[in-house]
Amino acid sequence: NRQTLLAGGHEQAQTVWRSTDGGQNWTNIGSNLPAGTGFSTSPLVINAQTYVVNTDTSWSGGTPGIYRTVNGGTTWTKVSSLNASGPPLLASNGNIYWVSGNGLLKSVDSGVTWTSVGNGLQAIAPIELADGRIVSSNATSLMASSDGGLTWTAIGAALPFAPQRVIYSAARQAFFISKWDCGNVVLSDAIAKLDYAVVTPTPTPTPIPSPTVTISASPSGITSGNNSTVTWSSTNATSCTASGGWTGTQATSGTYVASPT
Repeated sequence: NRQTLLAGGHEQAQTVWRSTDGGQNWTNIGSNLPAGTGFSTSPLVINAQTYVVNTDTSWSGGTPGIYRTVNGGTTWTKVSSLNASGPPLLASNGNIYWVSGNGLLKSVDSGVTWTSVGNGLQAIAPIELADGRIVSSNATSLMASSDGGLTWTAIGAALPFAPQRVIYSAARQAFFISKWDCGNVVLSDAIAKLDYAVVTPTPTPTPIPSPTVTISASPSGITSGNNSTVTWSSTNATSCTASGGWTGTQATSGTYVASPT
């Protein structure tokens, strides 16, 4: 039940709205970003006090970069001077990916440092498939990376147009790509479906170890009327049942004094 929410202003600089009560009340913490920065459109919550936000230069001419706060937006630190645009992807392994030019910016330490990965990609927000691959596109193909953006492979059929957005539906086993032109009419071919099945490997079950028991007697041999102490222990067992001359439910470890007559 997340209580901390962030919302950037559409094509607005120094605008990052924060709610700490699940959306009931909002405060602009983006006003603490440096003056002259680009659009702070796409903030990301790392935890209740740590966030990152881009300052997209876009058409505004503002200074590009990525800023990070660890105190709820009271102060911001510039962690990258490269331009980042669109919403970032927070992958299941904690890596963050952000569109930058014809590639991606990647952070493996919650936004502290950033490196460039990928080349020749469309400026579309990347997505993550259930098998952990990161997907973007070039002008003619969807592109997937299984090594965190170091290498990319074309997947699926050829694209009917260069997409501006891509999503994946596991239920329909298909990608949906879309485009727009900022006009007042939705394009007749604005959305296309590309069938593609993502097969996630079945995890190998962890084998359950077999139970073992160790038993000894001291002394190991006695005559009638004398005693011998039987000691036993077990591993990977939750119960123990004796049989033969010594019967019944027993503890999984213990001792027993035998006195044969």
